[in-house]
Amino acid sequence: MLPAIRWLMLVAALGSVAAYVSGTIQAVAYGGSAKEWVVDLHERLGIASSLALWLWAVSFWVRPLRNRSFLIGMVANALLAVTGFFGGIIAHG
Repeated sequence: MLPAIRWLMLVAALGSVAAYVSGTIQAVAYGGSAKEWVVDLHERLGIASSLALWLWAVSFWVRPLRNRSFLIGMVANALLAVTGFFGGIIAHG
């Protein structure tokens, strides 16, 4: 099971880079609008989420970090949830 987790986490981390690029392109449309601060916050949270995902993915490959994988995963999931919340505000609020 560990090999599958390793590869899936790597795919998730790579997906976060794609999400950042597409979000940066879309953020231009919100410049000067009332939602601009939410977009900026969402971008910062997205960067933190991406870094946490990369750290989590690396923790499955580097033996000394494996015992911290659960904690890193909890932080990554919390960041992803908050980032998604603000993304929902941008899209639907």
